[in-house]
Amino acid sequence: MIEDDSGFGPSGPIRGYSRSCAERPCEVRSGLLIPYGCEARLSCRRRSGHGRPDDLAGRYPRPPSSDTGYPTIAAVGNEAAAVGSGDRALDIGAGTGTEVLELADRVGPDGEAVGIDPNPAMVDVANSRAAAAGSRARFVRGDTYHLPFPDGFFDVVRCERVYQHLDHPATATAEIGRVLRPGGRALLVDSDWATAIVHPGDPGTIARLAAVLRSLGPNPYSGRLLRGLLTAAGFSIASIGSEAMICDPRTARILFAPVIYRALADGVITEDEWMALLSELKIGITSGDYHFSVTMFAVLGHRMP
Repeated sequence: MIEDDSGFGPSGPIRGYSRSCAERPCEVRSGLLIPYGCEARLSCRRRSGHGRPDDLAGRYPRPPSSDTGYPTIAAVGNEAAAVGSGDRALDIGAGTGTEVLELADRVGPDGEAVGIDPNPAMVDVANSRAAAAGSRARFVRGDTYHLPFPDGFFDVVRCERVYQHLDHPATATAEIGRVLRPGGRALLVDSDWATAIVHPGDPGTIARLAAVLRSLGPNPYSGRLLRGLLTAAGFSIASIGSEAMICDPRTARILFAPVIYRALADGVITEDEWMALLSELKIGITSGDYHFSVTMFAVLGHRMP
């Protein structure tokens, strides 16, 4: 076994992804979700977050959310989706319910905000949080392929960082279309893990590690596929945006620990190659010459009549 205290590798303190691993600082460069063909930029810093279902543990980490008041791609997406008073809104993959609590505030007493998650423990936590906050938000257990709601029930459906874990994203998109009313809005937000950047390090070693990273889930290119999936499901595309998560070394360790485990176990890289890369990373971090990032994409579509 390789001995190091960096946190990147098997002997470091990071032993795989968990809820606590999501709660790390991460610098973010955000692309505003604005009419297609236009661009705008902003910056913010994420400081705290909420986790994903336990069945996603060891796959792709869920980055934290912002508590600074500056919009991230998801927050700006909520604005673009125009969730308002009286709307019925659904969040798929709601986790511990942060987004649904916000949606409940937006829709008010005449609307409805619902979160769905496959993990019963997350549903229990989310319902407890809603009760403690005096929120009308509610949470139910279910999966993306069989949403337990009637046709045309919702005005808005949002689905954030779930598609990368789906084996059948087209089926999920059709199901989103089913529960939306004609003219309803779907907001899909997801990462494209082919955009992951690590610097410094040997390009060949990093490329092989990146391939392992992409193998951790069934749909690693989900970010680039969102527009096509919505279009094929009968949506018109209203807006597209992107956000590059530029992570600090501590956050990068969270991402790479399971990758290193898998790469070494499968013989994708040797221990010597790992130690060489680790040395370069340590030098880069010490000198300030490092870069770790992955890009997320958001697409807003309207269900056509």
